Amino acid sequence: LKVDGNVLGQPLLVSGFVMPDKSTHDVLVVVTGHNSVYAFDAQTYATLWNVNLGPAQSSADVGCFDVQPEYGISSTPVIVRSAANKATLYVVAATEPSSGQFVSTLHALALGTGADTLAPSVIAPSATLSDGSTVAFDPRNQWNRAGLAYNNGSLYVGIGSHCDNNAGNISGWMLRYNTRLGLKDAFHTIETHGGYELSSIWMTGFAPAIDANGNVFVVTGNGDFTHHQ
Repeated sequence: LKVDGNVLGQPLLVSGFVMPDKSTHDVLVVVTGHNSVYAFDAQTYATLWNVNLGPAQSSADVGCFDVQPEYGISSTPVIVRSAANKATLYVVAATEPSSGQFVSTLHALALGTGADTLAPSVIAPSATLSDGSTVAFDPRNQWNRAGLAYNNGSLYVGIGSHCDNNAGNISGWMLRYNTRLGLKDAFHTIETHGGYELSSIWMTGFAPAIDANGNVFVVTGNGDFTHHQ
């Protein structure tokens, strides 16, 4: 199936979904680094719809080339289905509306059409550290690579870094949103400046693990640490 960019997120499949025209399909969802979302029929491979969520961030403008040529949708979305004909696709898109302007946005798309069901939510958490200084999400030097997760009305979004750039001023994040795209909690992975911060939540692209009690488990990579015996 031909798409317009890198496919870093895992394809997702929703079986027996009833589209707005009353036809039933096994819907295959594919997202790309060009910020496009495709819905295909998994049996016939026909395109059901595709949408674009905005200009992708240029790797050259970001100043990191671990992914080339652009950063758009880099994580696996999550789909929440509530009926045979109703499901919502939650996805994060990294955009560059104009040269040097970087924005990361959480979308809720209708699975039947690809249309936004809510106004997208700009990702922009900040927090106060133990020394009184502030740490904030950096939309140029940070991205969502870990897959999204859903549990009991909450969406979870993990945040990592690009090429360890701006390492002294950024933290990893685990963000919890409600299904209306409202930010409910923002957990930052550092509390005290260590010079080389980061502690990114990468998860090798995997989503957080959530147990039967609703506890969320993630691992971090890179950054400063103290080893205790």
